[in-house]
Amino acid sequence: MKVCATCKTEKPKDEFHQKADAKDGLYPDCKVCRKVKDAAHRVTNADALRVYEKERNQQPMRKSAQKVRLKARYEANKTQWDATSRQYAVEHREQVRATKRAYKKRNPAKTLAATRRRQAQKLNAVPAWANHFFIEEIYDLARRRTAATGFEWQVDHIVPLQHPLVCGLHCEQNLQVLPATMNYSKGNRTWPDMPS
Repeated sequence: MKVCATCKTEKPKDEFHQKADAKDGLYPDCKVCRKVKDAAHRVTNADALRVYEKERNQQPMRKSAQKVRLKARYEANKTQWDATSRQYAVEHREQVRATKRAYKKRNPAKTLAATRRRQAQKLNAVPAWANHFFIEEIYDLARRRTAATGFEWQVDHIVPLQHPLVCGLHCEQNLQVLPATMNYSKGNRTWPDMPS
């Protein structure tokens, strides 16, 4: 038995958290009192704790461990995670776009690198027989539809350029004009006659 230093109640020793540097190896406060004290500390020092946690999470070991944990969680629930992400993107379209714009503004080098990588993939996917006039016409059609309807239309690769199973071509036969919302929901995940 041990008396709690805060509530002055005698309690069994398993009602106290362990503390290695204490004489008896236990905290002076019982678990209930400790919980109340910790909650009060978190409220009164919220800003300092937020800064501390942010700095702590930037440590390379913690960042890599967090990446491993998140990847494992994603792999275990991949289908559900993807469905939830798509649903969130549809329901919070403007918020998602604002977040992406803010990211691009904060990370211009990463954004430029991704753009150049995409352009290089597109260049590598242009066959010698592609008709550049028709390709330009398709992009012009998307621009005209956007102006005429008041909502965004985009040029989509029917078979995606970036996918682990396939690399579509950047040619007039593989391009279609879609409303932006349909293009975003399709992403590079689906195409006609894809393997199930």
